[in-house]
Amino acid sequence: MENIMSTREAVLKYISSCSNLELSARTLLDEIEDPCIGMSFAVHCIPHRILQKSGVDIKGILSPSLTEPHGGSDISKINTIAEFIDNGNVVIRGEKVFSTNALHCDQLLVLARTEKGPILALVNRKASGVDVEPMNIGAYKCTGIGRVKYSNAIGRVVAGPGKEAYRLLLSALAESRVLVAAHALGLSRQLLEYITRWSISRGVWQHQAVRHRIASTYVFYTVARSFVKEVAKTIDKQSKIDWSLTSIAKYFALEASMKTVESAVRVLGGYSVSLEAPLHIIAPHIYALTAAEGTQDIQLEIIARSLEKEYGQQY
Repeated sequence: MENIMSTREAVLKYISSCSNLELSARTLLDEIEDPCIGMSFAVHCIPHRILQKSGVDIKGILSPSLTEPHGGSDISKINTIAEFIDNGNVVIRGEKVFSTNALHCDQLLVLARTEKGPILALVNRKASGVDVEPMNIGAYKCTGIGRVKYSNAIGRVVAGPGKEAYRLLLSALAESRVLVAAHALGLSRQLLEYITRWSISRGVWQHQAVRHRIASTYVFYTVARSFVKEVAKTIDKQSKIDWSLTSIAKYFALEASMKTVESAVRVLGGYSVSLEAPLHIIAPHIYALTAAEGTQDIQLEIIARSLEKEYGQQY
């Protein structure tokens, strides 16, 4: 799973569409089991949707180059600078981290600030002034996550300058939470199937504590799976993204997936640390997803603000 180029080749088969329903179905229906492929195409869809809404048609794999080394993707803390030169082109200077697909993408979508406001600019990965290096990480290393340094790199503005660029970005992030949710549940399903087969083959299924724990985990997984499928269908039909709905899908799917990890540890016992069990591979990938497209706490804040907006006016 650490072969980045094989991930690129596999992802190229799936990126013709960023339909939430289509890609979620592939993940949930076992077509995509590799954590690298699932995460890579989910993140590719963030810039893909932005470019689509901006009327830009780009072939190949995309990498969102958004997160700053010191301040995440908070627009008030973006230090990457862009200066306009001609015909909508800019010169970009700065550094980004945790850019998924950066090591194998064709284009990077960079969030930068200008004197007139934030912009999103498209930069060729092989362009002069673009230096991509791998990051020393554990989970999802195989998705080509990299640190990107821009030294007078030339980019083409696709959104901005102004608040509209950031709105497009936030909307794309919100929509991609559905794919992250489906990806988490795909991993959860693999782990749930393993501990069920393992407990039956080991003869511990007869213990009520074991089979009831697995049954309870299956309930959460099944409900989360059904909900994410419905949200994917709803989001694809809407012209305006319901941020609260996508946050609920991501939050619930990750909570259900983390419950699966906890159940696996309790069911497997000492075998949970065995290299023969998939827990040591799947668990880090599931936990890493709790921060993808906004942490679980951020999802709760989005949901809380939605509730305040709906019910706060009554008082």
